[in-house]
Amino acid sequence: MEGKMKIVKKILLALLISTMSILFLFNRLSSQQTSGELFEKALYMEEAKGDLQKAIDLYKEILEKFSENREVAAKSQLHIGLCYEKLGLKEAPKAYQKVVDEYPEQKEAVKIAKEKLSVLSRAKTFVGRGDKEFKIRQVWADAIIGVARSGALGAISPDGRYISHLDWSGNLAIREIETGKQRNLTHEGSWESDFALYSRWSPNGKQIAYDWYKEDGATEIRIIKIDGSKPRILYRTDKKKEVIQTYDWSPDNKHILALLTQRNDETNQIVSISIKDGSIRVLKTFAKKGIENSPTMMSYSPDGSYIVYDYTSKEGSANRDVFLLSVDGSQEIPIIDHPADDFVLGWAPDGKNLVFASDRTGALSVWTLNIDEGKPHGSPQMIKSDIGIISPVGITQKGSLYFIVSADQRNIYIAEVDPDTGRILTPPKIFIKRFEGFNRRPSYSPDGNYLAYISVRSPFSLSRAGQSRGQRVLCIHSLETGMDREIPTKLNIDGPPRWSPDGKYILVRASYKKEPPRWGLYKIDVQTSDIKPIVLGEDIHISYEWSHDGKSAFYVRNQRKNNLCQIMVGDIESGKEKELYRESSPVRFAISLSPDGQWLAFINNISTKRALRVIPTAGGESRELYSWDEIGAYIWITWSPDGKYILFPKRPPINWIELAADLGNLKSSKMEKYKWSLWRIPSEGGEAQKLNLEMVSFSSPTAHPDGRYIAFTSIGSTFDMRGGLWVMENFLPQEKTNE
Repeated sequence: MEGKMKIVKKILLALLISTMSILFLFNRLSSQQTSGELFEKALYMEEAKGDLQKAIDLYKEILEKFSENREVAAKSQLHIGLCYEKLGLKEAPKAYQKVVDEYPEQKEAVKIAKEKLSVLSRAKTFVGRGDKEFKIRQVWADAIIGVARSGALGAISPDGRYISHLDWSGNLAIREIETGKQRNLTHEGSWESDFALYSRWSPNGKQIAYDWYKEDGATEIRIIKIDGSKPRILYRTDKKKEVIQTYDWSPDNKHILALLTQRNDETNQIVSISIKDGSIRVLKTFAKKGIENSPTMMSYSPDGSYIVYDYTSKEGSANRDVFLLSVDGSQEIPIIDHPADDFVLGWAPDGKNLVFASDRTGALSVWTLNIDEGKPHGSPQMIKSDIGIISPVGITQKGSLYFIVSADQRNIYIAEVDPDTGRILTPPKIFIKRFEGFNRRPSYSPDGNYLAYISVRSPFSLSRAGQSRGQRVLCIHSLETGMDREIPTKLNIDGPPRWSPDGKYILVRASYKKEPPRWGLYKIDVQTSDIKPIVLGEDIHISYEWSHDGKSAFYVRNQRKNNLCQIMVGDIESGKEKELYRESSPVRFAISLSPDGQWLAFINNISTKRALRVIPTAGGESRELYSWDEIGAYIWITWSPDGKYILFPKRPPINWIELAADLGNLKSSKMEKYKWSLWRIPSEGGEAQKLNLEMVSFSSPTAHPDGRYIAFTSIGSTFDMRGGLWVMENFLPQEKTNE
């Protein structure tokens, strides 16, 4: 018996040793395969989840377990510093310095670490006597002065005491920064007729030049004293030929700098207008035409010798470079020529440094560049990283930079929904955290494993109307791993992604990045990134769908010249197309295909009376399901995965005069009535049902195939769109003195 027990013990011991050996070998093999996976997990915690402490712990785990993988280790150490900086901890500089000291061969990580150390070091060097500490603070939380990239609609006075801005009555007003007291300088403004817009202060701070838009289509540049006395009309455009915008005063108080656009061919010109007699002199005419191909920020140098402006000079790029133009227009000098997006914020009062914004490090940051006799000297120096989307309001005589922070960013939200009742079970949350604020137009894959969406790169490159003109990138997010993949193409995408039924292709409205652009629908191979045009034409609208079998596409032709909008179906292989529906009034249809492929739902946009209809995909008569009054908004629709309902957003009727008044006080509970609600209506017809989901804006809805989630694009759930007025103080380089 004892002998048998010994044998059993030996067998158990052998099994234990064998099991431990297998586990040890498995762990070694597993660890060798997970250094990159662990880094991706940490990155996901940092950027997507926002759990910085958890991310730090994971990065530290990488340093402990995978120190031999120096590339991953250096990146982990760098991200520890980034997390510390986001948390506002003093350990950030030490973490960055470790990257420089311990991983000198990892050039990319070292470069970023040095840039971060430079910024943090500069912030420390600004600490001086009294109130000389570098700081950024908010001075007007409720400011809504405009975020057009041509500068805010208002401007800071030279002494920093006042800010000019557009009052929501349509009048020009000034506000005292310290007390918050506001005074209107004009009183005849009205959104129904004439109103003020852009304004700029004279160098002595006693007058303001501003643009006055007339009901008949003309624009006047007017000058008014800050006591509110009767304004003087300096220049009036020919309403049929020109559009003009005020940018700056010359330091000698003799000229107004403006941008003149010719209506007939959209030619843009930098012009100088004489304060004395209103005569105009053209300083530069831009070869590229169109409102998008114009300078977005211009100003005189403090000595009046030059005009600085930013401009998208490179073909196929939305990124701006910065130029100096001699005041007589005879000489032009590129001073910032970089692949990134760079735009002017203003001049230091002494004229020795130009302050500009750039996204060359990924996030938009504030930089300075030394300028001497019209030429750049040395390399740009970063002052503040990750400043956000800002619009410059001006730099005061003391060197303080005032700017508006835009909170008007759009994200992809996801909410959980009960597929039977339509009730929203969990509040919507921002889903894509990378490039937050610049992701839109989600689309679930047929198998529900992926979410395709459009992300805007160079998002800070905005048009004069404040609309993003940055590059739009097609991205695919894995719902299983949480990772994102960018699909490289040579397309300028301007429409939502639409998956083919087999999940192999994505359909987008886009153009080739060349002149002239070839607009149309393009099929993109998800695996190879190969592209193929499906149907071409500038009249192809941004709403389209694959057919149920993937052999055809449904799309909208918006023929403005012919005052005609059509819903078409086109065969992908042969290119033959057939009309399903048309309306002669100026509308733009949004369409959505039923899950069984038998019906096409559509809604007419750009019309006072909205009608939601369905039509057989094989052709035939349409049937109206629901109609209501709506003005001015583009409405997207989608089907529930079971095909029983059509989902659409809707808001209460708007009185635009009341809206203009309510916008003057966004804290007012009255603003809640302007929210959009999600609705659904049975596809067979019946009563529309309001669901318990309200957002400030609501577009591009897409339902997950399991029916339990809905993704969409929105500004958010509240009307807190006021980024506010901020000031950056004591940031300019100081001359060394002997004390």
